[in-house]
Amino acid sequence: MPLDVLQTIMDFYQIEELDNTDIESISRRELEKIIKHLPRLNTLIMNYNPLFVIPSQIHTLMLRGDNQSVSINNLWRTIQNVKTLGTLTNSQDRILDIIDQFDHITNLLFTYCDFAQGDCMEFFIEKLSLHWLEDSSYRLRMNHFTYRKG
Repeated sequence: MPLDVLQTIMDFYQIEELDNTDIESISRRELEKIIKHLPRLNTLIMNYNPLFVIPSQIHTLMLRGDNQSVSINNLWRTIQNVKTLGTLTNSQDRILDIIDQFDHITNLLFTYCDFAQGDCMEFFIEKLSLHWLEDSSYRLRMNHFTYRKG
């Protein structure tokens, strides 16, 4: 459906959050075009696309789908304006890499995923504590932070 038709149906000035994870195929250009027409948009929920540089108006990015194989450096290059990042993870090392390398991000949300049944998940969650984060992360050791587990 063309954007001008959509604009007659809905008020684009009211949209602050866009979730495109259920759209099976949307090109990078199409997504950029939609975002340009949403002046109040500040939250984007999407599957990671390394070719899509997050626009400056997006301050909250929630990554869905399998992004475990995404290079931390590639992710860092595409999300320079983001202040809040949510991502799926099953690795403590990945959590630490994101915390320490993404110093421009003020809020991080990690969702645990893809654990086999057994002790692995329990050990991971048990070990992920305030003290472990302070001891393991240079950034958190040097700065005051708030930790919430739930």
